[in-house]
Amino acid sequence: MEMAMHRYLNEVDPKVVPTKPQGRVPAIARLVLDDAGGYEMWPCTALRWTDEAVMITVQFTPGDAASARPLWLALDDVARVLRQAGNPPGPAVS
Repeated sequence: MEMAMHRYLNEVDPKVVPTKPQGRVPAIARLVLDDAGGYEMWPCTALRWTDEAVMITVQFTPGDAASARPLWLALDDVARVLRQAGNPPGPAVS
């Protein structure tokens, strides 16, 4: 439960906050832990979003609703899919 009270370095305060939830979209959040760039990736649910930020909720203890915490993160810190960069496919061989 201690972690749920931590303020992550990449939390943001959006200029505009939607007043109503906009959906419940499963996502993955990057939570920055320290100035050295250490981070954790957590499953989350996106509830509200703007052009600059996404409000997510993370349940830090699975099955414990009390461990859920809302966070505002920049768009680049929330994703629906994680993709690994790789080499583009080569030319087709005939």
